[in-house]
Amino acid sequence: MSHALAKKMEPFDEEMRLVDAHCHIQFDGTFTRLEALLVQHPEASVGEIGLDGSRKGAHVAHDIQNEVFVAQLHLAKRMKRPVSVHCVRRYGRVLEGLRKANKTHNEGSPVAPWCLLHGYNGPVEMIGQFVRAGAVFSFGLSLTHTPSPKQIAAVRAVPLNALLLETDSPDNRSCTEPADMAAVAKCVAEVRDMSESELKALVWDTSVTFFGIATEHDEV
Repeated sequence: MSHALAKKMEPFDEEMRLVDAHCHIQFDGTFTRLEALLVQHPEASVGEIGLDGSRKGAHVAHDIQNEVFVAQLHLAKRMKRPVSVHCVRRYGRVLEGLRKANKTHNEGSPVAPWCLLHGYNGPVEMIGQFVRAGAVFSFGLSLTHTPSPKQIAAVRAVPLNALLLETDSPDNRSCTEPADMAAVAKCVAEVRDMSESELKALVWDTSVTFFGIATEHDEV
């Protein structure tokens, strides 16, 4: 099962990014090299990028994090690539960055989805604002353990056409694999009071549309 799922997900594997842990680097041609890689790999998305306001991210000043994050957002927008965003306690700044990138690149309304908010754990009240800025949301294995009321509320509030699933493999605390997506799908389907087959079909279609992959309809 895991091998078959991994083969299906191959088109979504390729991501290019400057990791936030190393964003103290100077702008010494790094973005030029990143752009060149994106040109070489037209199937690639940008990410995972983002902002970390936790103690773990405190070793990099927030203004430097934001500078690199915004630059990568604009690069993704200019090159019309989807972007995967990691955020901890900085959702307001992320939303601000998305809005500015949309405005700079003359994005009309409604904004086509282009930003994946990975492992969304932000305010439920901001979901509508993020959707209007072009965001989709993914939820992972934490839902299968002891999800918080906030997480459950977010899963219920996200529009079905903006809902994705993830395992966060291999960066989760426990060892994970693509087959674990089935457990996430089961949990989300229960929260949304819908069948797993219906949810999987919706998530697959959203994934294909978001990542711009031309493929025959298939089920995760």
